[in-house]
Amino acid sequence: MILALISSNSRREIAAFGKVNFRDKNIIFGFGAATASFVFFFTLGYASRVLLPFFKKPISWKILEIFIGFLMMFLAFLLLFSKI
Repeated sequence: MILALISSNSRREIAAFGKVNFRDKNIIFGFGAATASFVFFFTLGYASRVLLPFFKKPISWKILEIFIGFLMMFLAFLLLFSKI
C-alpha cells in the first residue's frame, strides 16, 4: 500500500517536471545553479565557524536532533494528509 502511494506520487512529480522546458535557457539555468551552490556552501562554511562555540555543548546536539525530528514528523503529516 505504501509503495503504491510513493510510486504514484513520484510519477506525478516527474510528469509535472517533464513539462518544464529549459532548452532556450540552459546558460541562465546553469549560472543560477552554480550561483546557488556557491552561496549555499559559502554560507555553510561561515555558519559552521559562527556556531562552533554553540555546538561544543552536548545539549545543543540534542536540541538540534529534536528540532529535526519534529520537522520531519511535521513534513510527514503534511504529505500524509495532503490532497494531491
